[in-house]
Amino acid sequence: ARLARRAGGYGTLAALAEGRFAGPLDGPCRSRLAIIGMGAAGAALFVSLVRRLVTEKERRRDPDLLRRMQILLVDSHPLPGSAQPYGPERTESTSLLHAPAGEMSIVADDPDDFCNWLAAKAAAGALADVLGAACDLGLSPAAVDRAALYPRVAYGQYLKETIEVYAGIARDHGLDVAILPGRQVIADRAAESGPGRILELSGPCGVERIAVSSVCHTAGHWLERGAGGQPRPCRFAALGEPGEVLVMGSGLAAVDAAHEVLLHPAVGRLVRDRGRLAYEPARPGWKVIFLSRDG
Repeated sequence: ARLARRAGGYGTLAALAEGRFAGPLDGPCRSRLAIIGMGAAGAALFVSLVRRLVTEKERRRDPDLLRRMQILLVDSHPLPGSAQPYGPERTESTSLLHAPAGEMSIVADDPDDFCNWLAAKAAAGALADVLGAACDLGLSPAAVDRAALYPRVAYGQYLKETIEVYAGIARDHGLDVAILPGRQVIADRAAESGPGRILELSGPCGVERIAVSSVCHTAGHWLERGAGGQPRPCRFAALGEPGEVLVMGSGLAAVDAAHEVLLHPAVGRLVRDRGRLAYEPARPGWKVIFLSRDG
């Protein structure tokens, strides 16, 4: 919950995630909680909510307790966990996580959850396929190592499968979970009358308006500037003639942007040269420039 920013009724979600179950679980009214963004932060919040809500149901011994609640999982990408920087359509398979596997669990009280997921893939003989080019190039080991760095694309698959597992657990306990992929939030405003929020989502069915009790925004992707200086999701498909790419910032998100530029087919690729990893430019003349206020 600490990873998410406040939006309207976020205090309710924070209270739920921390185990204080006032409000939505008390009284006859059905509550609808929306989590915007199904990357690592959104998935971690969802897992925490499900675990704590199920625990509260068992503590109260009320089999119908969670039937008064619905959780909406909203993301602009087609699959949960596939958002930048974990989606295969946006992230090179050689792009690695910034932290070792032993620190990447999204289950708060099980630090080995991600490692256990990797171990299950290894036991099924599927780990090398999951790791892809990162394994082929020797960037990630073809075995489970808590201290190793693994591909972000593999982590995205872990997020997707973990969300699916906990959505199933929630439904088994009567908690309705609706996954809404391919939806972009175009408005999040207070309800005209009474408590709650109104979400406007642009998606496959056009614009949808949904009334919710609480909203928690957990999306955190890097942006490029579009027309009029407005931010928009970064797209580098138009890269063509060699030139300069300006990146505002020099943190991890800026490194991600540079990584995507440098591994664009028009710019270059990673290869193995006599057993050593090397970078092979497609054409000379490309330059990535970082700008930082902090020097």
